[in-house]
Amino acid sequence: MSIKAFEVAPFLDSISKDKAKVHVECLEVYDDTLWVGTTDGFIREYALTTTARAVTARLQEQQCISKGKPIQHIMAIPPPHNLILVLVDGKFVLLTTGTLQDVQNSYLKKISSVRHYCRNPIMLDSANTFEVTYVQKKSNICNIEINFDSAARESVVGAHKDFRDMSADAVMKSAEITAIARDGFTLCLAVQSSTQAKYVLCRLNQSGPGAWMELVDFNPVANPMCLRVVPGEFLLSVFTDPQTIGMFVSDKGAPSRAPLEWTNPPAQVSYHNPYVVANCPSVQLLDVHSILDQQRKQVIPTNDLRAMNDTDEDIYLGMPNGVALLRATPFEDQINQLLDHADRVMEALQLAQVAYGSRRAGESADTQKLQHIEVYRRAGTVLVRAGAFGEAVDCMFRAGLDPRTVVTLFPGLFLRAPVRLDELHTDLQSKILSLTADPAKFKASQVALAGYLKRCRSHRNHADILDLIDSALAVALATADPAELIRFVSGPNNCVLADVTTGLQKYNCHHAYAILLASGGQPEKALEIWKGLSLGPLEDPVFPGIAFVTDFLRRLQNAPIVLAHASEWVLGHDPKAVSIFTERDMKERKDLFNPDKIVEVLSPFPSSLDVYLEYLISGMKNEDERFHTRLAMVYLERLRRIPRADPGFSVVEEKLKKHLHRSNRYNVDAILRQIANTDLHYIHAILQGKAGNHQKALGILVHTLNDADAAARYCVEYTRGKDRAARCSLFEALLAVYLARSEDPTFMQRAIDLLNADNVEMDAARVLRLLPDTWSITTVYAFLRRSILQSGHAQRSTRIQRGLTRAVQINTGKEHADMIDRRVVITDETRCQVCDGRMLESAVAYFPNGVLAHERCIRDPYVCPLSHISFS
Repeated sequence: MSIKAFEVAPFLDSISKDKAKVHVECLEVYDDTLWVGTTDGFIREYALTTTARAVTARLQEQQCISKGKPIQHIMAIPPPHNLILVLVDGKFVLLTTGTLQDVQNSYLKKISSVRHYCRNPIMLDSANTFEVTYVQKKSNICNIEINFDSAARESVVGAHKDFRDMSADAVMKSAEITAIARDGFTLCLAVQSSTQAKYVLCRLNQSGPGAWMELVDFNPVANPMCLRVVPGEFLLSVFTDPQTIGMFVSDKGAPSRAPLEWTNPPAQVSYHNPYVVANCPSVQLLDVHSILDQQRKQVIPTNDLRAMNDTDEDIYLGMPNGVALLRATPFEDQINQLLDHADRVMEALQLAQVAYGSRRAGESADTQKLQHIEVYRRAGTVLVRAGAFGEAVDCMFRAGLDPRTVVTLFPGLFLRAPVRLDELHTDLQSKILSLTADPAKFKASQVALAGYLKRCRSHRNHADILDLIDSALAVALATADPAELIRFVSGPNNCVLADVTTGLQKYNCHHAYAILLASGGQPEKALEIWKGLSLGPLEDPVFPGIAFVTDFLRRLQNAPIVLAHASEWVLGHDPKAVSIFTERDMKERKDLFNPDKIVEVLSPFPSSLDVYLEYLISGMKNEDERFHTRLAMVYLERLRRIPRADPGFSVVEEKLKKHLHRSNRYNVDAILRQIANTDLHYIHAILQGKAGNHQKALGILVHTLNDADAAARYCVEYTRGKDRAARCSLFEALLAVYLARSEDPTFMQRAIDLLNADNVEMDAARVLRLLPDTWSITTVYAFLRRSILQSGHAQRSTRIQRGLTRAVQINTGKEHADMIDRRVVITDETRCQVCDGRMLESAVAYFPNGVLAHERCIRDPYVCPLSHISFS
């Protein structure tokens, strides 16, 4: 569907009585003056009068410039120059406005063979400078500067030296420039040779190969056309049979927006924001496209259109013997046309951005802003009725509609009514209600509303109603995106529990509601909901499970609630729930939770209890005998329930062994009573060792378990860090255990191996008393020889050590004597080297390194207070 963007209005029916011979060739309009160039070489100047209804013209001057030769182009040079530049027969003529008198200029008279020219729409130096770039027959690019001399009150014409004689040969040799447009320092050219045709960009402020950029080829069958549309952007016509493409290119050479599509190649194009109006003479039509969406908006019939000229208000059309006016339909009327159709609302909003996005003459900024807001408001209403909720609420936000009104319009929030609706909004509310009866539409409405409310949250004008916004957002997210609802309620928010309760419960968002209860200081109610979600009957697909409850209890600092819910249901359903107590902050563990109470709570859950006791002993370094003993008992209880063939048995047994080895705080007798009459012989051996009954422990390892290696490890472990006497005693006990069954060759050999082992220490005299009389010297020769060598070595080492000690003693005594003999003279001027005070007291400290100090200035009599050297 097209819109009426323009309408043709009659203007000048005739410019000459000789209609058969005299035709309009070109037009130029500036301010309230129209110039018409005709085929007979005349220029006619008309004064324009604009009213609300029409534009009228009055001929005020005409002048023949070149008899019999048509006027090719007219360009107005604005005040303070008040000139027009006319192109006729390839030459420039400069005329004054009002009188159309020729301004004789020697520089312009030298210029000839001009094919194309264009103005620079951006004044480079000042408002008094006007620039024209032209192309001559040989494709030389030249530049004219027209400067206004304020003192002489006249315009001075000259060439810009930097831009003169730039040749298109840099792009292609023997080429002809067939179209030109300029934007500041950038020229857009259509360059054509016998072999190729293409558009190029030329940067006038650069030189060398970098000054030229090739854009796109064009088909020379149709005349090329380039037009500067907006600052930094050109429109190029590219013929591609059977249609012509209008390409938008930035001054950097990149496509700037989607192309236009013309069914017929245009001869002239005019830009009237935001429309491109193309004259297609082959079909006698004006084709109107919008640059906002590149779509055709209107087709206007014409009759032999010769020229076009655009102004801010209208487009003037040069007909064969007259001038017509293409009047732009007011933006308000165009927007109203579009808003009557829901499928074109976005187009209306784009047009409104053009209409009210920049200042328009005769209207204040506030007025335009209000008009723009009204368009958004109407668009929101139209879109809501069409069920396009996402676009509708965006318009409502841009229109600044009160969020309380918007929230009231949408059903399903179950909030207290924030505002009373007027008749229009009441009708709109009814329409939304009927649309959202469809579940899919209802969800779409909630998704749109949630997006709208999220934008409102960050708007400073809504700070006083954040509680309403957040409450509505929570309920909207319950349908729109339950996962995002969890993220929302888990962060900072201003939800009011009374407002969200009904909505969240209706949409089964129990988990989100529980989070709000917990953050609102009601953890017990939240835990009851989570209990219902974990054990039934409540359901919520986004509830992450009982692990979430465990994490919540771990962070909760209310000890009675934590203990109650942990013991009641959490520990029984989450094997990792013991982290409630083990992963807390150290201060919380000490101040809020008594280990005795926790152990009592964990008692029905052995797997959790042993984890906590392990943490209590290893992590918190607790040395309470009860907990060390309790952990051993827990391990024993688990061993009783696990069959020995089960892999888990060896795992628990290993844990018990490590605990019994490492700890010295458990009740050995209590544990021994527990393992009586069991086959946990290794455990029994460890406990006997802890009780100091090494002979019994080794007997169990050797005779009961028949594990000589374990017996050797036992001796090494229990003598680690102890003196030689202890080491000898334990290894001699092991030897005695072996010798008790020396009649058995196996045990006899073990005894011999033990005697000959390098890492074993034993007293030779005591060993000889243990050995059977039947053993020969040969059997124990190696042991005796090593013992004699060790004994001799020990004696020599002792004598050396005694001598060294004596030498140290003598040296120390000498140093002590020297220090006693050393005199320290203290006078009235002597100062403490620590505090710099006078040495007035009789008690002073003097250190071997020469530091003298008051007795009160030193902390340790054996450590120098300045160098911190210890002399102890």
